[in-house]
Amino acid sequence: MKRYNKMVLIVFTILLTLCSTPAWNAGAQEVYPSKPINIIVPFAPGGSVDMATRAMATHMGKYLKTSIVISNVLGASGVIGYVKAYTAKPDGYTLLSWYTLPPFVEELRKEVGYKTMKFIPVAALVRDVPMLVVHPEGNKDFTDFVRQARVQTISIGSNGKYTINGLQGLMMAGELGLKINWVNYSGAGESLASLAGKHIDAAMAMTSSALPLIKAAKIHPLVMFSDKRGLKFPTVPVPGELGFKVPFVDSLLGIMAPPGMDKKKVKIVESAILKAARDPGYLSWMEKVSTAEATLLSADEYQKEIIRTGKTAEEYKRFFVD
Repeated sequence: MKRYNKMVLIVFTILLTLCSTPAWNAGAQEVYPSKPINIIVPFAPGGSVDMATRAMATHMGKYLKTSIVISNVLGASGVIGYVKAYTAKPDGYTLLSWYTLPPFVEELRKEVGYKTMKFIPVAALVRDVPMLVVHPEGNKDFTDFVRQARVQTISIGSNGKYTINGLQGLMMAGELGLKINWVNYSGAGESLASLAGKHIDAAMAMTSSALPLIKAAKIHPLVMFSDKRGLKFPTVPVPGELGFKVPFVDSLLGIMAPPGMDKKKVKIVESAILKAARDPGYLSWMEKVSTAEATLLSADEYQKEIIRTGKTAEEYKRFFVD
């Protein structure tokens, strides 16, 4: 009998211990993150979104104390990636990296499986601007390019007609009356390689994507779509100084979460990004590699920017809605 009572006491003690642990206690706080976080990049490797996201992920993972996995989900000018992120379980282990304007554009153009305003902003990282590049044996300046494109069709490549690059090209052609044959590629790297091989006449690309081939003298920049010259491209003009009026599209890159992600988890990731953006290793990458402008925004600040960008999409929809 004594032996039986002793066994009951042991079992009771074990059960009591289990009930007091987080694994047993339903009310216990989840430790987040407890496994790798996946960031979806809706474009091909080597493009500006991919490069900036990978640079941030290295340092972001350090502050989250977990690894960050980058998944390039291509197709339909980013829509396939947007939808995959939008429909992901909002547990904090799937995030999305994007330029803010294109998702609005796709939503205005057609039926898509997401609502841009329902994504949860986490933080914004950088601003980059598109540039028009040609083969070194092509046009020598933007004025000559415009003159030629007004009388004969020019083939221009980009990473999709309704990406930042594609939209800027549409605005340029629409405002200046250019004859363009648009050639769409899965990523900026592919379009720039095609240009270097003289398969197309020109390409629209973000400055960070174009820089390596510019340095290698494989392609030549004609114009940057901004109101002032870039610090890393001091010899490349902007449309205004050449006498051309061309509207510019915003190219703010940010990290988003699926609808319904817990606010506490959003704050954890936001904090890690804000710290990573000030990490000496990331700052060194920005200085040596990136041509983008650091534009660090918190979740709340980024939300205001997203609202403003939605209004921009409505303003310029004449360029992309058939």
